[in-house]
Amino acid sequence: MPIKGRLLGVDLGERRIGVAICDDQQVLATPLATLKRVGDQVAEHAELKQLTLENEIVGLVIGCPTALDGSDNPAVQKVRAEVKKLGKRLGVPVVLFDERFTTSVAQGMLHETNQSIKQTRSKIDSAAAAVILQGFIDSKIELR
Repeated sequence: MPIKGRLLGVDLGERRIGVAICDDQQVLATPLATLKRVGDQVAEHAELKQLTLENEIVGLVIGCPTALDGSDNPAVQKVRAEVKKLGKRLGVPVVLFDERFTTSVAQGMLHETNQSIKQTRSKIDSAAAAVILQGFIDSKIELR
């Protein structure tokens, strides 16, 4: 049985964590927040847990930085290791979703708003998370 309700899309970057949310019907993803990496995964995951609780989240869709040829790389291994910990800490289903080109797509979308690079820099990570989440929603993959 598929899980319905709000999902968080997460882009686990080196310096920031982009977060997006979708509606209860899982139709539209929108940017939610950008969290700064502080070098403490427990603290960073606590912030994600807070967002999960506040927004009654039923699952997470996390971007997987697969190589262009579809293979794993060191970044994928790092994300998978963090996702294992994150899934246990948050207590909701977690799925990895291909994030190739999401930052480029997000940059293009923000560029179309005629904002400066400085203005969009703080929004790019949450916009990339929204692209990841929207891709998952549009793919009709069911979260279980």
